[in-house]
Amino acid sequence: MRVYAMVLCLVLGASTAAMAQEPVFGVKGGVNFANLNFDLETDEIKMDRRTGFVGGLFMIWPGNSRAALQVEALFSQKGSKLSEDGFSGKLKIDYLDVPVLVRLSSGSPNRTSFHVIGGPSVGFKLRARATDDLAEDGSSEDISDDVKSIDFGLVAGVGVDMGRITVDARQAWGLSNINDDPEDDEKVKTRTFSVMLGIRF
Repeated sequence: MRVYAMVLCLVLGASTAAMAQEPVFGVKGGVNFANLNFDLETDEIKMDRRTGFVGGLFMIWPGNSRAALQVEALFSQKGSKLSEDGFSGKLKIDYLDVPVLVRLSSGSPNRTSFHVIGGPSVGFKLRARATDDLAEDGSSEDISDDVKSIDFGLVAGVGVDMGRITVDARQAWGLSNINDDPEDDEKVKTRTFSVMLGIRF
């Protein structure tokens, strides 16, 4: 009987360890407060944040570990509002962002706990437009040819887990010069602050 009990304990322990290594999936969505950093920015150009949507899927592996890897695929609306000499408009750049983040939690995700996240991110441009007075061809103009296809960046943030619910706030710094206009030497980088609410499956 003792042998059977020992075997049963070993099997249950192995099963628990295996379950602990399984990933957890979920969906999340929220709001972006995005801006663009121009290296030749002057006082004549006033810039303001573009408010947009951010959301998509995420995976945490191992799902029940305090130290885990968090990978996301997010549709992210970035860009900026600009105004100069009575003219105003928006630069709207939408990305598919794929952050690969280290996630450190203060406790089990099944209870209320806090976490920090940080790591690299790569953004794949989906479309880019200039609107209002910034558009030469009317109220909206496609400027995809002037924006590079990929934007590398860094992400850092904090959050809280409440059972299946997760909330986080993060800052993303674009490291790439996204300006692809051959007639313009100005360097342009993305800056985005995001707040998101997620649900684990």
